[in-house]
Amino acid sequence: MLNFSPLFTETCSKEFGIRPNHVIEAMKHKDKIEIIRVNGLELRIYMKKILTRIQSYLIIIERVIKDNDTLIDFAMKAYPDLFDALEEKTPLQIIELTANKYGVYMQIGSVRSKFILQQKIPITNTSNIVVIEDQNKKNIIQQLYLKIENGEKLIANCAICYCLDKTAYTEWINGGEMGPLHNRF
Repeated sequence: MLNFSPLFTETCSKEFGIRPNHVIEAMKHKDKIEIIRVNGLELRIYMKKILTRIQSYLIIIERVIKDNDTLIDFAMKAYPDLFDALEEKTPLQIIELTANKYGVYMQIGSVRSKFILQQKIPITNTSNIVVIEDQNKKNIIQQLYLKIENGEKLIANCAICYCLDKTAYTEWINGGEMGPLHNRF
């Protein structure tokens, strides 16, 4: 059964205008898919070009599969003013480009970045495993797919981690640099 997370319902659907039927249709007729597997978790990231009369964009969907349960956790739109030849990028590359432009820095262990993909990071401070900069100053969307592993050393096994400044990202998708009615493709 396909479920939708509260993040999807409250943010992606209500604020970004991405409806469940958009997601289901985009997954059925995807242009690209990438799969990350870490510690029994499978994350499928879909990409589909959406054509409308007003404007066209790419939709990126994050689907989490664990123990036969499936959850649509997050979805985002991406327009070509993000980067040249956007359609040629992979879904993970588009997430990284979006995080680098509209994200905030986070620190996991000694790694400080706006986007972390498939890294094992040693942890020394167990009280602050993930520190998000400007967290109290901005409205943040956190996508942190990681698992803490105990062993000789504490390790953050990061599948994918990024944080978006929701205000900046929402302003971009609702008008961005090109204006809301401009056909960006």
